[in-house]
Amino acid sequence: MGMWKQWTAKRMIRELGFARPVWQLEFHEHLMRSEESCVEKWEYVWLNPVRAGLVERAEDRPFSGEIFEERGLWGN
Repeated sequence: MGMWKQWTAKRMIRELGFARPVWQLEFHEHLMRSEESCVEKWEYVWLNPVRAGLVERAEDRPFSGEIFEERGLWGN
């Protein structure tokens, strides 16, 4: 992960003019091992704009994204 962050930071600074630091100092990864874990993390991210007071309902936020069900992703 560290190598990826280093590579992307250099490109963003060079090509897009980003200021340093590009990334947060710490990174806490979470391996999603099940469909339940994936759904839990998606719901957390989906509701971030509501918790921040940006919208009343998550679906009211423009560009809120979609999840496409991948058949077989979790062994189903």
